[in-house]
Amino acid sequence: MVFKQKLTKIGNSIGVIFPKEIRDLLGIDLGSEVYIQPGLDEKTLIVNVKEPTSKVDPQFFELVKKVTRQYSNALRELSKK
Repeated sequence: MVFKQKLTKIGNSIGVIFPKEIRDLLGIDLGSEVYIQPGLDEKTLIVNVKEPTSKVDPQFFELVKKVTRQYSNALRELSKK
């Protein structure tokens, strides 16, 4: 299920309107709290209805992204073998 939504101005901020189908699926309603974080590709958002409980230090993910960018060509070649 994919919905295309436009960002909406809310005061000095912007927001996303969650369609009823998504709200029902996630069990959220007006006043519910959600946790939003960028995806690993930095072009997606991850929305959680519960606080993420990852035990991995966020700096580790930053290091992995840096190494992946730095050695992307070598990693691509290794994946072909």
